[in-house]
This record gives sequence, structure tokens and C-alpha cells, in this order.
Amino acid sequence: MKNNNTMKLSFDDALLVTLFGTKDRKDTMDRLAAVCTVFPDEELRAKAFILKEQIGKLSDFVWPELLRQTKWNMDNSIGLDRYSWDMEDESAEDDPDEDDAYES
Repeated sequence: MKNNNTMKLSFDDALLVTLFGTKDRKDTMDRLAAVCTVFPDEELRAKAFILKEQIGKLSDFVWPELLRQTKWNMDNSIGLDRYSWDMEDESAEDDPDEDDAYES
């Protein structure tokens, strides 16, 4: 017997879920519907529309866990913390002579 409450997400789908997904499945679908109208890339609009339709087939019971797992996987995959930097560390590296020019 096939379980209709499971779906496999491509990287693009998982990224869209991470960016626009909320705990409320219907709210997520509304967000994706809005996104479908503003993406300039036709292929991306189609992916967002198909994803919205797939999410619509899921139960409200399954959606929060799928969202949680998707966000966790994407966080581990793209690791945004790896690409961010600490602004305090950057300001400590500033040239001290540069500050003297503004003190006159």
C-alpha cells in the first residue's frame, strides 16, 4: 500500500520550503501561490506551483514534521553560519590611522 503522505523534495523544493514555509500548511501554500506570480524565471515559477500542489496533498498532521526536517537538512547542507562573519571581528581589523582622519 502506497503512503500518500510522503514526498521527496529536490534541493530547489527544499530551498523554497525553507524560505517560504511556515508551520501552517495552508499559509505556506498561500505564500507559494504569491511567489508563483513574482518569480521572473518561468521554470522556478513552475517549480513553486508544483510544490504548492504537492503540499496541498499532505495532511496537516504530516506537514509540521516535514517542514522541521527540511529546515534542519537545509541548515546542515548550506550551513549559513559558515558564510556569515562576526561584524565585531571585522571592526577590530580596521586601520587605526583611518579613524584619526575623522577626529580633526
